[in-house]
Amino acid sequence: AEQSIFKEEPDDYITRIAADIVVSEWPDPEGLTDEPVETVAGKLVAFAVDYYEAIDNGESIFNVLDAHSSDVAEYLQLFNDDDEFSAAVHKAAPDLFGSTLLIIDRVTIDKRFRGVGLGLVAVQELIRFWGRDGLIALKPFPLQFSGHEDRAWIPPPELVDKSRAEIRRAAKA
Repeated sequence: AEQSIFKEEPDDYITRIAADIVVSEWPDPEGLTDEPVETVAGKLVAFAVDYYEAIDNGESIFNVLDAHSSDVAEYLQLFNDDDEFSAAVHKAAPDLFGSTLLIIDRVTIDKRFRGVGLGLVAVQELIRFWGRDGLIALKPFPLQFSGHEDRAWIPPPELVDKSRAEIRRAAKA
């Protein structure tokens, strides 16, 4: 089938980036084997929005972000009604240039691998590859309230009607 080089739908201007965060472990502490064991230590999900191409092709940034998902549409607040970055964005990043909005949607690290900087390294590599020419945005949010990838997820009873401090204490235990 012949594929068009033109974008046909508003959300065609958004690239979903999903990656496993992998660590290599050497099972032999003596170093007698050269074969590491690779383990998935976490996951990363992001979206790269090519907003300049969308605007150049007559697509509004509202249509692009809104067509994808409600999570991505939350970033409409970065733009004004003229499909330009808002005054608040220009104030925070006066020298902003580029054509990509990189939305870091989620980074999860399995409990066993937390505290050693894997999430930071994964985000640095994501930015190095995808976010060099544009704005990088994220909304830090505890995933226990988002349902992760499962829309049918229900918070466990121990998290319902708890204060943030109680939830933090439970997470540390």
